[in-house]
Amino acid sequence: MKKVTFSQLILGSIYGTACFFTLGLILRFSITYLYTKEFDVSHHDILKTFIMSCIAGVGASLTSYIFAKIDERKKREKPPSDPKA
Repeated sequence: MKKVTFSQLILGSIYGTACFFTLGLILRFSITYLYTKEFDVSHHDILKTFIMSCIAGVGASLTSYIFAKIDERKKREKPPSDPKA
């Protein structure tokens, strides 16, 4: 199993933020179009979507990083089993 590095945490945060931002924009444009029948989204709405996607992306990658570190530590602390027994 590969060791989890801090750079993977940063890249995961960027990737998660980009994915959530794209999904958020698609949903915001779709909902706005359904209600107003035009693509009128303000800069404030886009900024809110970006902030929410940053929180979701960083939260998801940080959770993944913490669980990977816990698994890494558990694997290291487990005593080797005796194959002959």
